[in-house]
Amino acid sequence: MTSNAEYFACYEAIAALSCRMMMAARRALWNDLVDLEEEYVELVDALKEAGTGVELDETERLRKYALIRQILADDAAIRDLANPSPPYSTITQREEQNGQSIKVHLDAPETADRLGATSET
Repeated sequence: MTSNAEYFACYEAIAALSCRMMMAARRALWNDLVDLEEEYVELVDALKEAGTGVELDETERLRKYALIRQILADDAAIRDLANPSPPYSTITQREEQNGQSIKVHLDAPETADRLGATSET
């Protein structure tokens, strides 16, 4: 069983690494970004293990959500930099303005692959 401190240490490490990844993308250091992505995968695997048996109170849940929002914002910025036309975040904002669901992105093959989904689901 993992302590909440260890659990949040994983989230904090992922958030810090996602920031480093975004900075590498801003500087067009694509080889560095690839190396950081490998480290990112290892941290996510560690988080999965650390999450076993962890129970969060309301304050901890809010902290977790804030970290996730930061990680997702960094990810969107990286996507915008890696594929500048059209920007990922702009598409998402346009969909929100049009009342469309953001879940549209879950149909993208690369998203389904990252989530471990198959085309049959």
